[in-house]
Amino acid sequence: MYFESNEEHFRRNGYSCQVLYEMFTARGFGVYRFDEGKRFVRIGKEYSSASNENLVAVRDPSTLGARTGLPVVI
Repeated sequence: MYFESNEEHFRRNGYSCQVLYEMFTARGFGVYRFDEGKRFVRIGKEYSSASNENLVAVRDPSTLGARTGLPVVI
C-alpha cells in the first residue's frame, strides 16, 4: 500500500502515525519510507512524519525490492 503520511494532518482527523503503524503491523505489514540514499528503510512505531511524505506498507519486503530495483533495509 502506498500512502501519504503527515502527523499534523492525522491528528486533525483523530489519529496518528503510530495508530496507522500499529494497524498495518497487526495485519502483517512492514512500513517503509524512501530514504534519500535511494533505498527503502523500515520505520518503527515511534516514527512520525513531520511533513508530507509517501510511505509504503508491504507484507513481503523482498517483493518491494524486486519491483522497484531498490535495496530494502529491514
